[in-house]
Amino acid sequence: MARGVLSIASVAAGNLAGAVLWIGCNAVLAGLYPETLGGAARIENFQLLLLMLFYSVSISLAAGFFTAFLAGRREVQHALAAGLVQLALAAAVQMANWALLPLWYHAAFLLLLVPGTVAGGRLRVLQRQREAEWAV
Repeated sequence: MARGVLSIASVAAGNLAGAVLWIGCNAVLAGLYPETLGGAARIENFQLLLLMLFYSVSISLAAGFFTAFLAGRREVQHALAAGLVQLALAAAVQMANWALLPLWYHAAFLLLLVPGTVAGGRLRVLQRQREAEWAV
């Protein structure tokens, strides 16, 4: 596969994986807290919002790692590209749900998205380096 196509495919696949995980986590959480997340009411539960931030960062890490794994080269740069695509999509989602969540949540969610994805790419680099050390 040509490098350009592989780069685009790895960024797209990483973002798709992140989106699937995000939708799945939101569905599970909505099932656990139907009275809080089941409608169009504003979410003010601080612990629940922190949980949502925690799993969003975890998903960003996983998406960055997966993107970097698929790219196979220039892993951090590919993870950064994936993070920037996620940021653009997430900004649109956050604007659509602006009234449902507090401002601090929107800010934290968007500010942590790209660094989390890049950190996932960096984790893949570290893993690859460790594998190379063990192979010697």
